[in-house]
Amino acid sequence: MHAPPTEDTSKPTGFGMRKAFLHGALVVNVIAFASMGLNMGKNLLLTRILSAEVLGTMGLIAFWTGMLGSCFGLQTRHYLVRREGSSASVVETAFLLELGWACCGLICAGTVLPGVMALFKRPDLIPLVQICSVVLLTNLFRFFQALLERELKFARAQMPLLAANLLHAAVAVAMALAGYGIWSLISGYVLGQTLLCLTLWRLAGYPLRVSRAKARHARSVLRFSLPMVTEEVISFLSWNVDYLLVGYLLGRKEIGLYWLAFMMAQYLLAIPRNLQAVSYPVFAKLPTEERLRYSFQRSTLYTAVIMLLIALLVIVLGSTLIVTLFGQKWSGAAGALKILVTSVAFRAIFMYWPNYCKLKGYTFLFPLRSILGVGCIVAFGYLMVPRWGITGMAWAVLLSGLITLAIPVLSTRLLFGIDYLRLLARPFLAFVCALLFGLHAYRLLPQYFVVHVFLGAGLVLLYGGLICALDPALGHALAGALTGDRRRTRG
Repeated sequence: MHAPPTEDTSKPTGFGMRKAFLHGALVVNVIAFASMGLNMGKNLLLTRILSAEVLGTMGLIAFWTGMLGSCFGLQTRHYLVRREGSSASVVETAFLLELGWACCGLICAGTVLPGVMALFKRPDLIPLVQICSVVLLTNLFRFFQALLERELKFARAQMPLLAANLLHAAVAVAMALAGYGIWSLISGYVLGQTLLCLTLWRLAGYPLRVSRAKARHARSVLRFSLPMVTEEVISFLSWNVDYLLVGYLLGRKEIGLYWLAFMMAQYLLAIPRNLQAVSYPVFAKLPTEERLRYSFQRSTLYTAVIMLLIALLVIVLGSTLIVTLFGQKWSGAAGALKILVTSVAFRAIFMYWPNYCKLKGYTFLFPLRSILGVGCIVAFGYLMVPRWGITGMAWAVLLSGLITLAIPVLSTRLLFGIDYLRLLARPFLAFVCALLFGLHAYRLLPQYFVVHVFLGAGLVLLYGGLICALDPALGHALAGALTGDRRRTRG
């Protein structure tokens, strides 16, 4: 006889779900913070050694390489995490599909890509992009990572990222000091990705036997994955087409400044991205719709509180941050940084929406949102970049992001009965009030670093006080989440 559903220990419930989620989040974020610190140190050194033109060139190479990776990565990892992806036959079928798709990408890099890059007036970068395209094969690391994450083995899935980032940083900085310029960045990137793939393959320890692959599984995997490939391509464009526009309309130096602002904003996105990676396999194991809805709403609310605080500090103190870390020659990136961080905060708040949709089968919404985002970025970019430079591009990204939020807001209300606006109203009100105070105080106070440190501490206290005053239950629950007090996290 089969065991009753209530005895299925693979499905965490109640506080067990929170324990699994918080443990995974802790592991992933500790490793992510270590990797982020390593990358920040690497980039601090590279900005002192290399020019903005060299870093801007690498930004363009990263765009085209990332575009290839989005087009020729089949996204089967999401299928493997679901219950349908548990059998050995499905796993090997998915691996063969991923490998074949990556090989098609290598062929495309040698034949189609040169013509496309020539249209955008970058034929000089074709050989460099083709060399970097070998990482299409190393993108299989996500496949092996999924095998570990579906068992909630987040430490084994994430530790290789730290090793790969360490190798990338060591090679890039050493070769930059030796005077190799752009080749230092390319070599570090390729070697780091190769190490990542090989390490995860060994840690996954899955005995792949391609003889067990089945055509019927291939059809099921492709039905699930191809819409996500489409969404991934369009989503990549919505996140990175700004590089293409800045390079096409301005120049490599401006790309270098924009790269710095975008890089800093992306670091702030590391926390919610890691929480999103943890939440999907945890959400997939929840036994009831009620627990799923509750977990989705609380995760969204906590993320909103954290990301709005980070956005508040960067908007007020962004100029001081850029000059202190990177020097006066990079001060032109400060305006774009403040706007991009605001955009990142809004995107991060809605990061759990795709996981909910994937679990419910509404993946067709992803391409709609991404297509709308790409169209808005291109339209706003052509209007704003010639007039306001990289700051105009940052405004285009923010405005397009706000417009595309209509899709998750409306879909969660109509399909799932969850009201984002009501859920997030109080954190947004606290953010606006603290921001108005911070901007006014920044203009009045002396422009010294120590003064700005105390201003930042004051803003944290003010924002926290406003959160507790507007929503005492939320403040109580956040305190429980931070201290691990089970009684406070209820409700």
